[in-house]
Amino acid sequence: MRETEFSTPAVGVPTEVAPGILLLKLPLPTRLNHVNTYLLEDDDGWTIIDTGMQYEGCITAWSKVFGGVLSSKRVTRLLITHFHIDHVGLAGWFDRTFAPTLHMSQTEYLLSRVFESQDWGTDLNCQIAFFRQCGLSAERADEISRGRLSYQAYRTPLPGVFHRIRAGDAIRIGGRDWRILTGAGHSVEQVMLYDPADNIFLSADQVLPEISPIISVGPMLPNANPLGDYLQFLHEIKDQVADNVLVLPGHRNPFLGLHERIRELQRHHEIRCAAVLEACNESALTGFDLVPAVFGRTFKNDVIGHAVGEAVAHANYLRAQGKLASKTGSDGQIFYVTL
Repeated sequence: MRETEFSTPAVGVPTEVAPGILLLKLPLPTRLNHVNTYLLEDDDGWTIIDTGMQYEGCITAWSKVFGGVLSSKRVTRLLITHFHIDHVGLAGWFDRTFAPTLHMSQTEYLLSRVFESQDWGTDLNCQIAFFRQCGLSAERADEISRGRLSYQAYRTPLPGVFHRIRAGDAIRIGGRDWRILTGAGHSVEQVMLYDPADNIFLSADQVLPEISPIISVGPMLPNANPLGDYLQFLHEIKDQVADNVLVLPGHRNPFLGLHERIRELQRHHEIRCAAVLEACNESALTGFDLVPAVFGRTFKNDVIGHAVGEAVAHANYLRAQGKLASKTGSDGQIFYVTL
């Protein structure tokens, strides 16, 4: 993986990364303190890819952009890559302000609507039950669950109508014919765009530089195998997208060397899986117990939920491969052991 000459765009300042494509980094009130959005110029307006959160820093940045570089044309289309709040959170605000056509994959749209409409009490109980099952104390499970649910305040309601996009579709934006790819693991039907003519790949969070996207299990599908899905789609991306593309990711900076980065991500998860097997060979462990094996350290409550979810994702992947088994303790906690 190699950084490009566009390696340090300033947060809140639109930066041209290819003809007709601006990168706008938006600030986030989270440990990963920014998200990348992209502005693609058409003859009749702008297409915006992802929005940031309903957060003052994001709204301020967008307001400055709309009063500046975007002032001569209206926003005609909003394309959301996936349902995570840092990518979709301001979609409702865009709808109220500009009424652009909303483009999403069907699964990501429906998941967004599910999370908008969930009952707080029901969701809280599901979250707590999941983290108790993963080995956390009742008090810590409650604290983590309440903290995670508080992020729903950063989401605005999606419009009731959207334009469905799916893998294999083509979409013309800014004089380019983009191929639609989708990927799973980090999300379920995450949208990516590939222009083979100009060698540009908008990878969303499927392929990130420097960091691995979160591959996590949660209370909705506790037995899911997102890591298996993720590794499968990494292979598919490598087969479908040329190595010499300019990669425009959902976080961090544009880079070159897509295939090398995919190999690094595959190796990263191989190492984590080996650590899980070694740890479970010594004793039966819960998802919470596996966090130090997967990450080499423990975490505070603001991120321990993601860490536990990632540990369980690696355990579920190894279960699917027939290398781990699970058993349920008398208190409902799930333990993993090597076969």
